[in-house]
Order: sequence, then C-alpha cells, then structure tokens
Amino acid sequence: MKITSAFYALTGLALAFTPMAGADSNVAASSLEESAAAPLAVTVSGFRAVSGTLVVGLYADEAAWNRGASFRNAIVEVNGDEVSFTFDDLAPGIYGLKLFQDLDGDNRLDTSGMGIPTEPYGFSNNARGMFGPARWSAASFTISEGENAQLITIR
Repeated sequence: MKITSAFYALTGLALAFTPMAGADSNVAASSLEESAAAPLAVTVSGFRAVSGTLVVGLYADEAAWNRGASFRNAIVEVNGDEVSFTFDDLAPGIYGLKLFQDLDGDNRLDTSGMGIPTEPYGFSNNARGMFGPARWSAASFTISEGENAQLITIR
C-alpha cells in the first residue's frame, strides 16, 4: 500500500465532519429515547503549539468510521496545554473519536506531498494507525450510563 493513498483516508478526517443523514440519524435518535443518555468528557493534551483549533469527529459505528461520516462534531479553541470538552446526551453504545489540531484555520488536516499529516492528530484510546487512520477495533470504546471519559494525547 502506498503511503500517499493510505494517508488520504486520514486526510478525509477534516472533510468528514458532517452529521450522518437519513436512517442512521433516526436510529441514533430513537436509541436516545429508549435508554438513558450519558455524557462523554474528552481531554486532549500533548499540543506542540498552543494555537489553532481542535477539530473533532465522534463516530457511532464502524461503517461511519470507515466512510468518514461523523455522528457529532466539535471545534474547540486550543488555548492551553490541555483542552477539555463534553459530548452530552449520548445513547449507551460503541463510539470512536478522530481529531486533529487545525493550526492554519482551513478546517482541513494538512499533509505533506506524500500524504503524511503535517498537523497534529489523534484517536480515541490513543490508538495508532499504520499508514492511515487507526482501525475501529483499536479506537472504539463503550459509552454506558453515568460518567464516561477519553484522555487523548495528540501526535
């Protein structure tokens, strides 16, 4: 697998932050009605520069993770060594996070000519990808009733 093509999948991270449409959204909404909603507190650290914004996508299943269609999004200003934010009202289930630090304000994960990210990025569970984004099996985590948290060190 070429490095360039493998990293295009990671580059798509920035373009993928649109809510899922159609039936997928209805499934998520009905799940919220049937079970207690829970928050997810996310803390990101390891910033090389205290600038720009953190662009985050929350994914509700493996198919969306692979397609790049996030369930929810967040854009958070990076104004310290650590950034914390919360996704509220999540139905219990399996989720994953993809994120990157947008240093130049273009809302895209910048890459080198070979497709390697030039802006810091990370995944839930601090999962690592090989020649592309982390796999769902490594990055996915469970949301259950009560408090839930993810601590991510950006690379």
